[in-house]
Amino acid sequence: MISLINSIANLVVCISIFVLIVDIYSSASSPISRYPMFKTFHVKAGLSLTAAGSLFNVLVDFTPAWSEAILNIGLAFLFSWILIFYQRYFKIERPRITKPRR
Repeated sequence: MISLINSIANLVVCISIFVLIVDIYSSASSPISRYPMFKTFHVKAGLSLTAAGSLFNVLVDFTPAWSEAILNIGLAFLFSWILIFYQRYFKIERPRITKPRR
């Protein structure tokens, strides 16, 4: 049971970070684009390593200690909240251009 909960938490972390990386680095109007190159690399490397570690935990599928499972559940809540917060307050919606009908 703890292994399943841990796997779900790690999957949530991995997906949240992946979507966050795509949202942050695909837009030129992102707040992180104003940072110097070293800081953006630092953020991208930290997010990428965290996502890779959580994906590895899902693929290995071992039974962790309770403390690690609680940590992973906390990280899942944290990264999913960061993703929702970023999309709600920082993501700039572009107006859609529609072709006039004839």
